[in-house]
Amino acid sequence: MARHSKAGFTDAEFLLTKNARRTKTYHTFGKPTSVLDAVFVTSQVKVKKHRINQQIFGNKYPSDHFPTIVELDFEKRN
Repeated sequence: MARHSKAGFTDAEFLLTKNARRTKTYHTFGKPTSVLDAVFVTSQVKVKKHRINQQIFGNKYPSDHFPTIVELDFEKRN
């Protein structure tokens, strides 16, 4: 995460939760194993909501990654 902070980007999950331990998004079709997916934002973006969708459909996972869902509020630029 440090590389992104120097460039002016911060992880949306961290901004909202202030928890440095991120949610695992990659799984082996059931058991979360790794943190791979993230949304990075600048200070001009407000993170309103962040969640990892771990829903399954008919006992099946649609992907080997859980979707990262964020709601963002963008500030107007002059």
